Parts: sequence; structure tokens; C-alpha cells
Amino acid sequence: FWKRAIEFHGHQCCILAVGYRASILARELLDPLAEGERLEAVVETADCSTDAVQAILRCTAGNRRLLVKDCGKHAFTVAKPGKAVRLVLKPGIISRHGPDFAVLMEKVANGTASPAEKDRFYSWQQSLMEYIMQAPSEELFSCREVSHVFTDPNFAFVTVACEKCGEEVSARLAAVQEGKQVCPQCASISHNI
Repeated sequence: FWKRAIEFHGHQCCILAVGYRASILARELLDPLAEGERLEAVVETADCSTDAVQAILRCTAGNRRLLVKDCGKHAFTVAKPGKAVRLVLKPGIISRHGPDFAVLMEKVANGTASPAEKDRFYSWQQSLMEYIMQAPSEELFSCREVSHVFTDPNFAFVTVACEKCGEEVSARLAAVQEGKQVCPQCASISHNI
């Protein structure tokens, strides 16, 4: 599973490890899965950890079993029919090396880190990733059962042309404005004028 997550994401890192461990723990807590039973996931951050959820749990935006609510939390709700669990990364895990680590991580991710800062970050990240991969789950995550309402899996493929920009948009998302069907972006622009 770790190899699958790395291949999907493109590299290994400590945040991918967070999503990996959350996904593995969710699978354990929701076991056994019935033949053909599918999971659904709600993640509360849009970062490397989300890619691990997609790779391991096979919940993706495209198959309508992944919902990303970017609240800036490493929180993962994973559900099967009849049972759902919420896993939240405990405070202090990412900042294990101190507050400078997150600052360096942002600099590296944004391409503004100096060579010395990159070296420092990668040495810290390696040891943090190893800790996340090896620590007991209860040391990393707060876990509890929660209620979960599965999303409507129906796909909508019928489209209309926006009468302002001319781009096709899903008919279910089009708005009627001044008697014209418009896409959400054009409807938003009109409301801001």
C-alpha cells in the first residue's frame, strides 16, 4: 500500500505518510468489508495526505466517493454502509521538530527555500516520516465512530452552454439569470458587479 501511495503521489513525504497511516487504520477499523463493498471518504485538507487516501482506499473525486472539505485539518472520515470512523491527527505530530519545521516545509513546497534550508528540512522530514510510519496508531490519531450520510452517487452528464461565456456546464449547476442559463462563474461575476 505504501508503494501504491508513493507511485500515485509521485514522491514519499511525511504528509503522505499521515494519509497512508489514516487510510490503513480506517481499513482496520471498518473491517471486515463485504464483497464489493465500497468505502467513502471525507478529508479535511487538500494536501499530500489526500493522495494517500485516494491510492489506498480507492475513494476519488472521479468515482464520487471522495469529498474534500479543505478546513486545514488532517482529519479523515471514512465510511462503509452502517459504520463510519473519524480519524484526526493529534496535535504536535507535524511540529514534532518544532515550529521551524512547518515554516521550512512551506518554503520547500513553495520553491523559496535556500539549499541549506532544503537540506535541513529533508533531514527533519525523513525522521518525521519514519516516526509516522512506525508509531502506534493511538499515538498518532484520535479516533471515534461518527454518523455519516453517503453522498448521492448519481452522475450528471447533461450539459448546457452558458449564455454568457459560451462554455458548457453541467445542467444541474447552471443558474438562470436575467432569463439566461449561465455557469456558476458567470453568475458569480454578475452578482459582484
